[in-house]
Amino acid sequence: MEHNLVWWLTLSLLALCAGSFFNLVIYRLPLMLLHPQMKLSLTSPRSHCPQCNTTLTLRDLIPLLSWLALRGRCRHCYARISWRYPALELLSLLYALLVAAIFQSNWQIGLPALLFGWTLLILTFIDIDHHLLPDVLTLSLLWAGLLRAALIGQGPSPAGAIVATVAGYLLFRLLADIWYYWRHEVALGGGDIKLFAALGAWLGLKALPATLMIASAGALIFLLIKSSVCRQPPPRRFAFGPWLALGGVMIFVWQNCH
Repeated sequence: MEHNLVWWLTLSLLALCAGSFFNLVIYRLPLMLLHPQMKLSLTSPRSHCPQCNTTLTLRDLIPLLSWLALRGRCRHCYARISWRYPALELLSLLYALLVAAIFQSNWQIGLPALLFGWTLLILTFIDIDHHLLPDVLTLSLLWAGLLRAALIGQGPSPAGAIVATVAGYLLFRLLADIWYYWRHEVALGGGDIKLFAALGAWLGLKALPATLMIASAGALIFLLIKSSVCRQPPPRRFAFGPWLALGGVMIFVWQNCH
């Protein structure tokens, strides 16, 4: 019993630290891609308050606890710290606990599952902020799915993963082209197309229709509720990546619980 408690506490701590790092990636990676003149990297400069530029110390960087202790404000200038920082750390923790519950001690399968969900979590927040799904993440996820099928034998077969990847890409590319020629508007960005292809590599061909259905239904319901509450027409441009991520995670969990 004591050994199990230590194991779960260690997993929780690692997941919270991972979530803290994901916050940094979500903030810096888009700036690195969109504004290379800023000369940012994931390691430099050190974490600092974006308002007063004070470098943060270790006590300011403890996942979840620092935000709670500081009541969501900078220790130095008292600027508000977004609730999204602890929220993402908590989501990272909850997903890790879910993976541990599903796969238990089989981390040969569990670690790729963590990679899948955590990458989708990062992509979700980047797309919300910037309407951007970076190739470095979507293509890495795609290749990881193909390698998982080939080396671990989990999920679709290697051939099935390749077929689903190609089918997912071609389907979204076709939908994007049809909409563009019909309405002269970009409906699906290149990032959405690559993300759907990556989901094919992880989930297989048969899972793609259900994934797309969940994503489309979720996006439609959200837009209708938002437009009703705000009393404004639905926006012509919105981030679809988060809904693809939601559909992908839901189908992935369902596949591995049956």
